[in-house]
Amino acid sequence: MAGTIDSTTVTDSSKKPQTDSVTPVLRDDIKPQDHREAVGTPRAASADALAKREQSVLSGPSIDFAAQGDIYSCRAEVKPPNVRASDEQVLGPDRFAAVGKRVLEKLADGHPGGVSRELLAANLQNPAFKGEESQAIAAMYKNYGQLLNLSHTLRRGQKHNLSEADLTQFQTMAQERLTTQAETLTMKDWARTDLKKFAHDGGEYLSKSDVNRALSNPATSERDRAVLGLVQKHFSEMDSMFNFSGLTAKDFEALDQKVFAEGNGKIVMDVFGACYGVASEGQKAGVCYDLYKDPDPLRSIAPDSVKQGSIGDCYYEAVVASLAKTNPELIRDSIKDNGNGCYTVTFAGAKNEPITVKAPTEAELGLYNHAGQNGVWASVMEKAYGQYRHNHAGRRGDVPQEGADGGGRPEPVIKLLTGSDASWMPTARTSQAELVKSLESAFSARPSKVVVTGTDADNSWHGYFFTPTDKTADNFYRQHEYSITGFTPDGKGGGKVIVRNPWGGADNTPNGTIEVPIEKFMTNFGDVSIQK
Repeated sequence: MAGTIDSTTVTDSSKKPQTDSVTPVLRDDIKPQDHREAVGTPRAASADALAKREQSVLSGPSIDFAAQGDIYSCRAEVKPPNVRASDEQVLGPDRFAAVGKRVLEKLADGHPGGVSRELLAANLQNPAFKGEESQAIAAMYKNYGQLLNLSHTLRRGQKHNLSEADLTQFQTMAQERLTTQAETLTMKDWARTDLKKFAHDGGEYLSKSDVNRALSNPATSERDRAVLGLVQKHFSEMDSMFNFSGLTAKDFEALDQKVFAEGNGKIVMDVFGACYGVASEGQKAGVCYDLYKDPDPLRSIAPDSVKQGSIGDCYYEAVVASLAKTNPELIRDSIKDNGNGCYTVTFAGAKNEPITVKAPTEAELGLYNHAGQNGVWASVMEKAYGQYRHNHAGRRGDVPQEGADGGGRPEPVIKLLTGSDASWMPTARTSQAELVKSLESAFSARPSKVVVTGTDADNSWHGYFFTPTDKTADNFYRQHEYSITGFTPDGKGGGKVIVRNPWGGADNTPNGTIEVPIEKFMTNFGDVSIQK
């Protein structure tokens, strides 16, 4: 049965639903995460100006990010080029440390004590930082807490800012992890074919005594001796992972997966992941940095431009993608290009509250809604929506987009973007016939209605244990919002639902756009929200 959601309230908690509840579930799933000289040099800023900017960034929940201080104003001359001609190379650990130090030196402007997260946030939005420096700023900002004080040089009472010493320590740590990875791969390959030769019983278990005996045996080949030396070095990391009888090939496989999954290795991987995200999404050949690629905006406004980044705003992105499919004219009419490197977004549900934001930078296009070949309109919309939530739901971060983070319900977003309320239909309490009728009505309207759907948490018991899964039976991620961009009835009370994941992955997979029979749809998805 259909219910009506109060679309004036923005929610942000993450309560897991009960299987028999009809309470709307908040969706906040985050997508799981694999050299040329920089173009342009940031304009130098005085210490007083930097202090003003930090104070501006830190003040109040209502933030005008387009007019913070006097350092990085919206200027037409810093607008990025139209279409990118070539890919940017991803920073490796050594290069990241070098470029990061260069960026910190520019931002510190000769003053000791390192750089604050707020100042990095301000420069994440500075279009003068491009190329390698853009990747470095994104990685330092996104992983600020992990990188902070790696060098252990700060004393109690000092302000904890990111320093060049921290990046030097990161470089050393990264090289150690890379060396361990190379050694682990060597051991893993060796264990598959040669471990049994040295096991004391000729079986699958290799004990520490077996390793020592083989190393003291003059008949052991140089190759085996070299690998056994590595096994001896890393034995304690693998011992008793799966058993107490010795090491098996499975232990070597597990160590390989551990290298970058925890501890220092995770920091290295997270930093590299941020660099990779900027390079692969914000700096790839063919990216269009203009609002629209085509002179006719309606040729550029399509769901493919919506590609969720590293924050939990699937509930918002799904609505935008659906609106791009059903009513692109509304999106076109919501965005005004001010011609000075800034855009003003006026949402249909908040016409008295226009929001002005700067054009997204390469770093922002890598961390948040990703850039595409049809322009940055979707990224501009996300940035404006994030600032709207900063102003109405409290501050959530140091850049506009992070206002959208933390999950939420799609109904308030539908209200904001379209000016219309939305109905909510839990599939557990809705018949197939009623859902088919509602979908047919939504997509036969002119213009078609915005329709989104979401998956619930797994609250079921598996055997004797409560072991919730992160995917449904057909591999749709749980607690995640999806667009419904079409419905094809079969004339027999059924049909196929076209579902799109805001991650924008490969078509015909749960990570992209896929057709789902209505029967299977109702077993995988927990609810449907439809614009009235």
